[in-house]
Amino acid sequence: MYRIDENSDFCPITKEIDGCGSKEYCDLDVFRAVAAKFRPEKPMPEFCEMDPNKKNNGVAELKWLSSMIACFLVYFKWWINISV
Repeated sequence: MYRIDENSDFCPITKEIDGCGSKEYCDLDVFRAVAAKFRPEKPMPEFCEMDPNKKNNGVAELKWLSSMIACFLVYFKWWINISV
């Protein structure tokens, strides 16, 4: 059931949910399956603290830092070899 605001009447929306067909009432397992598709990967308090504008939340920065360290080590090893 859904209503736009406290002054509106309730209207059934169950028939709009995939798996319910045109039934007025639907099996609870169908609602659980729909909820599972949209459940966040992390607990809600942790999920709410994530920055949505930050991609991968640190993974990209870690990959970039690892790449820079690897490049530095290769360059340093090359520089040592030509200096000796």
